[in-house]
Amino acid sequence: MPGSRHIVIYEAYPGSNVLITTRAWRHTRAIQLLESGVDIVKVQKFLGHSSIQNTLIYLKYSYREFDRAILQANESIGLR
Repeated sequence: MPGSRHIVIYEAYPGSNVLITTRAWRHTRAIQLLESGVDIVKVQKFLGHSSIQNTLIYLKYSYREFDRAILQANESIGLR
């Protein structure tokens, strides 16, 4: 990755040419945590964000979180 400012932490598959950066790992892990139901404030602390606004960006990638919110809203008004 010539010119990349991101640190490569490991190969995606041993012997492959696919490399994973720390940035990609953090992004993927944040989405996994949100999709598994971890509170966004806990994800904020895990990522070390000083502002929740930075962490909220990850929600746009979390479709399961969106689906869960819609389902809860529907159930609260009696829709299934």
